Amino acid sequence: MIALARVAASFGGRYISHIRSEDRTFWKAVDEVIAIGREAHLPVQISHVKLAMHGLWGQAATLVGVLDRAREGGVDVTADIYPYAYWQSGITVLFPNRDFANRSEAEFVVKEVVKPDDLLIARFEPNPAYAGKTLAQIAAMRGTDAPQALMDVIDEGEAHGATAGVIATSMDERDIARLIQWPFANICTDGELSGPHPRGFGSFPRVLGRYVREQRVVSLAEAVRKMTGLAAANVGIAGRGAIAPGRYADLVLFDPRTVVDRATTASPHAVSEGIETVWVNGEVVFTNGSTTGKHPGKVLRRR
Repeated sequence: MIALARVAASFGGRYISHIRSEDRTFWKAVDEVIAIGREAHLPVQISHVKLAMHGLWGQAATLVGVLDRAREGGVDVTADIYPYAYWQSGITVLFPNRDFANRSEAEFVVKEVVKPDDLLIARFEPNPAYAGKTLAQIAAMRGTDAPQALMDVIDEGEAHGATAGVIATSMDERDIARLIQWPFANICTDGELSGPHPRGFGSFPRVLGRYVREQRVVSLAEAVRKMTGLAAANVGIAGRGAIAPGRYADLVLFDPRTVVDRATTASPHAVSEGIETVWVNGEVVFTNGSTTGKHPGKVLRRR
């Protein structure tokens, strides 16, 4: 990775990583992304940074310290983050060694990574009846315990060439707030508009409504910076993220007194409140609660 990153660096590029572990070997993974930045002499970013294991909860300040020391040492390390305590992926990611029949590993997962009541099956083609149910509920349906149910669901999926899509609650809200406060962390969604996780529809209004207005984690101005100018800077995009003559008119008019997300895991596509009008490249694409049918956006390429 360092060799490849050096080539990217020679073109003015950067290294953005879904680090190899967000739970068991988290600290080694953080050290690795910093080492890549240090050795290859290029900016590095931790994508959707999180402390996704119960044993890591409460260590956000320690993580910020590690990242700040790296920056002080000359590594341009940044991060992005979405404002939810739960992530979405395939169920097999819970077994990084792909030892799906390992009982002790399954027991570790349901004890340390995500509790049975917090592991929601979003979709499962081999058995659609599991969709919308937690691992705890599926275990009860099957008359077994949670570790066995976990292994059984994976085994059934593997037999059909499919995997269960899951939404797993394994982060702590206090850590999320602390990481959002880090000056070099921009807001992201890491989501899709058609997916079962509400982050695709709700991330930015959720920050404005819950983390700015309700909890006062960051100021309104700082939140907007994290969604615009910092986000553009962290991925190396020029000409976006600021209101100024000659810039592209990508604008959002919202009411800071009412803006908030409405999307949930039960209704992931619910439209947020408090967004009045949205412009992309100077054209109105959303107003009066609905889209206008215009598509003036374009692929953004790093210059």
